[in-house]
Amino acid sequence: MKNKRPGFVLVTSIVVVTLILVVTVALLGYPRVAVYALSAVCAVTAISRALYREPSVWFAAKDWRIDSGFFALLALGLFLLAPMANVSVN
Repeated sequence: MKNKRPGFVLVTSIVVVTLILVVTVALLGYPRVAVYALSAVCAVTAISRALYREPSVWFAAKDWRIDSGFFALLALGLFLLAPMANVSVN
């Protein structure tokens, strides 16, 4: 069966690979870089959700505006809070 949304599949695979890299970078001891990368993943997800407005894709809301807005706000929050990622509890 031919996939009708090849662009969405491409974006999803890019997001998954980036998430694997985020976990690896965080485990290597660079949490700020990992949070910036996670912010970029959220931004790409927000843009892809705005571009592919199918109600049957794997997101929580059926309305693409809610999903896109949620991921955009999450990306903005992570981007703004990334400088605090190096703060640790002794």
